[in-house]
Amino acid sequence: MRVTRCPKCGAKASPTDTVCMDCGADLTQVTAVDKEKLRAQSVAARAGWTEVPPSGAGGAAAGRAVPGETSEETRLRVFDKQAAKGLAQEAITSYIIGAVALLAGILVLALGFGRYKLAGSLAGLDMSVLRSFGGFADNRVLALILGGTGLAGIAIGIGVLWRGIGAMRAVKEVRAGEKPTIVALNPFLQIGLLLLAIFCPPLGLIVGILLKFSDDSDIRGFAQLIIYAALLVIAILVGNMLWGLAENFKATHVAPGNST
Repeated sequence: MRVTRCPKCGAKASPTDTVCMDCGADLTQVTAVDKEKLRAQSVAARAGWTEVPPSGAGGAAAGRAVPGETSEETRLRVFDKQAAKGLAQEAITSYIIGAVALLAGILVLALGFGRYKLAGSLAGLDMSVLRSFGGFADNRVLALILGGTGLAGIAIGIGVLWRGIGAMRAVKEVRAGEKPTIVALNPFLQIGLLLLAIFCPPLGLIVGILLKFSDDSDIRGFAQLIIYAALLVIAILVGNMLWGLAENFKATHVAPGNST
């Protein structure tokens, strides 16, 4: 959706213009803000906070107001139709990514179970084991990391597949002239991303940063939580290692007055 007039100086703008030819204002930023505003209004309408009457077969698709519909409601309908096109393209990608994440999660979980069988149990596993890099080679630690990461992959795979199914359902609802069901972060996706940030914080941090570039404000907000969680776990692990180094330094350097 493009602006037809510059919001800064009021000059006419072509649909292909990215900046105002008169004052140089950035029209792409205006478009992004307007799109986000429409998305928020559309979510509110879908949730029932703003009543949007059902349309007939032609008005919404053509972008024309139908009887009993205000210009703002027409804009919401056109926005939903445009969003549906994007969701249809996203659904296939979601199916592929979801299947890959699910299979990878199962494989990593199986590796974690193999390490658990080698360790025999997780008895005696505490933070003292991780006070050096060598602790990460402990089968108990590997079993915990691989097991948690595997469960994260499985949950993320299910969540992404669920999102893809929801996207296709929303597309069908828009084409039928109905209010589309909101396609947002589902519980599986949220749990999986949090598990990833906890059990594999470097990967969780990378995923969180990538999600910050999403067009969806809900995903961007949750990505910030993922980043904070990953950084917190990394800070705890680094602090624990520094504690181990301090203890080793204290044990190996005896004060001259205490030597025999």
